[in-house]
Amino acid sequence: MGKQQMTDALIFSEDSIYYKNDSFIKVDDWMPINPEDKVINLAKGYFIAPISTTYNLDLDPRSRFDYFVLSTKKCYNSNDMRDHLYQYLNYFEKFYDPDREYIAILFRIKTVMDNYDANYYSQNAFFGELYRYILTSNLEKKVAKMVDDNYSLHLDYVNDRNPSLQYTDRHAKLLLRMSILMDLCIPLLTNYAYMHRVDNIDEYLLSFFDAIINLYDVNMYSKLYDTAYTNIDTNQKTNQGVWDKQDIRAISIETHTKHSVQNIILNIMPKYKFKQNVVSFNTASIRENTKYQVTDIGFEYSFAPISSSKRDEDSVSDFD
Repeated sequence: MGKQQMTDALIFSEDSIYYKNDSFIKVDDWMPINPEDKVINLAKGYFIAPISTTYNLDLDPRSRFDYFVLSTKKCYNSNDMRDHLYQYLNYFEKFYDPDREYIAILFRIKTVMDNYDANYYSQNAFFGELYRYILTSNLEKKVAKMVDDNYSLHLDYVNDRNPSLQYTDRHAKLLLRMSILMDLCIPLLTNYAYMHRVDNIDEYLLSFFDAIINLYDVNMYSKLYDTAYTNIDTNQKTNQGVWDKQDIRAISIETHTKHSVQNIILNIMPKYKFKQNVVSFNTASIRENTKYQVTDIGFEYSFAPISSSKRDEDSVSDFD
């Protein structure tokens, strides 16, 4: 796409052409070596998109118009997550979004975000634009194409007793599509949270990610919930004594299941890789989260040594 005036730059094509090299390389094997491969850049605390150069905007560099703050969500600013975004979104831009539709969306939303406060650009209005321009746009079709081309799992597990625990290739593909849509939205979400001082970042992110989880005709939340509940229930039966002591901490199978599903949506799904089995990855995260939150925790207090022989000026010892 050539450089255009700002007004023209906000018009998105519905007929964007997908292309790939003759020697197709999957995303986890691809290396962004050439300058044209490095469309998106990341630095500690920031996601950097080439908006000003793409549209030949004469902006004061101090405006940082191309910068999107990531640090409002700590795990999205980790080295692993920044590397993941760099790899996956640059690959997406090179092979699936050559007309830079994603950059146009970043341009449109960042312009409004930088120039209007929350009274004008409310959270609902912002979420509505993400839904319109990313989740239900031509961009989502490109994401689906990327998933189809890169998918390599062969899930054939059958569970006749509990079909809700059975995952097919279609379920895994949908999880991967959701993951990439999350990656596309994260820079905008975290930057909006920074600009408008969102208090509860996890609740805010979950409220939008709910739209992604419910985007398709599969109740993926229920599937994740049933998976978590089954694993946690098994753990509870094995570690009955530990679980019996959780009432004082207001932890039950139900509350821990909800927390585990939220952990998957917030912290696991955005990091999916095609070379992994995403279903097993979810199950492993549930088990690790249960260890961290319930079975492997230490006492929430420690013993302090006290002496009856050492006394202060009033003849009062630590023991007294």
